[in-house]
Amino acid sequence: MMALRMPILERYGVHPVWLVTLGCYGIHVIWAPHASMPSWVSSYWNDFWMMPCALPVVLWVYCFLGLRSSEGPATAGEILSHGVLWAFMAEGLAPELFPHSVRDPWDVLAYFLGGLLLFFHGLKGRHSTHHALAGV
Repeated sequence: MMALRMPILERYGVHPVWLVTLGCYGIHVIWAPHASMPSWVSSYWNDFWMMPCALPVVLWVYCFLGLRSSEGPATAGEILSHGVLWAFMAEGLAPELFPHSVRDPWDVLAYFLGGLLLFFHGLKGRHSTHHALAGV
């Protein structure tokens, strides 16, 4: 059994920054129901952290299944395509399937702002911006 080493995990965004994003998401899930906070925090905090938390895991699964050849950080195209897919599923499809679900275009903005955070953090590990934009 291969031990997970930090350099392997870092290729997928699983490093201290990813753990901090996961912590921000998790703390809000546990803390929000019991705390008084500004409405924008209770409404959009988890939407903002969704892309930086979930996409590295999704890309790792793609690579494990052989659906992704690169082991590097997410490209702009991957972030954009997954953002569009998740926005469609959460804001377009879910309100049709679940009566308690609500369409909120500000959620979509929060998804993409989180995606920008993920993209610009991923630029630090690349040699050029051209490589990062190659997936667009």
